[in-house]
Amino acid sequence: MHIINEKGRSMIEMLGVLAIIGVLTVGSLSIIGKARQQYTITQILNETTTLVSSARKMACDYDDAYGSYTNMLYRSDAYPEGVTFKKEGDSASFVLSSDAEIAIDADGENNSAFKVTLSNIPASACVAVLTSDWNTNGLISAATNQSSEAKVKVVDLDVAATACAGEGAELILTFTGCTRADQE
Repeated sequence: MHIINEKGRSMIEMLGVLAIIGVLTVGSLSIIGKARQQYTITQILNETTTLVSSARKMACDYDDAYGSYTNMLYRSDAYPEGVTFKKEGDSASFVLSSDAEIAIDADGENNSAFKVTLSNIPASACVAVLTSDWNTNGLISAATNQSSEAKVKVVDLDVAATACAGEGAELILTFTGCTRADQE
C-alpha cells in the first residue's frame, strides 16, 4: 500500500482566505470613498473662500462694464489654480476642480454687496458650505433654491441638510462688498 502525503491548502481554507480578503477590500473602499468625499468638500470650501476673498478685495474697484464679478476676477487673473473660466452667452462662471460651478454677480438689491451662486454641488458639500463660519468674510445671508428657511447668517445643520437635499440644489450666498478700510 502506497500513502500519498499531499502538501498545501484545502479548498475550504482557500475560500476562507478569499472571504477575509473580500471583507478587507470592501472596508478599504469605504474608507477611500469617505476620504474622497471629504477632499471634495475641502476643495469646494477652499476655492469658494478664495474667490469670495478676491471678490471682496476687488469690490471697491467693481465697474458694471465687467458685467459680473466673475468676469472681473477672470480678467484680473484673481482665481485659484485648478479653477477654470466658463462663458456661455451672457453668463459666466468658474468651474471648480470638483466640477461644481460658481458665479459671482453684483447684488441687484444692494449695490455694496455681491451674490455667490454655487451649482452642481454635492449635497454634502452644500451642507458644509452652508454651515461654514463666514463671519470674517462678510456674509449677509445664505440660502438655497430648495428652501427659504436658510436665509440667515448662521445655518443650523438640520436646516442645511433639508435645504441641500435632492437633485439640483443651488446655494446662494450674499456678501458685503468692498473690504478696504478707506472704503468701509
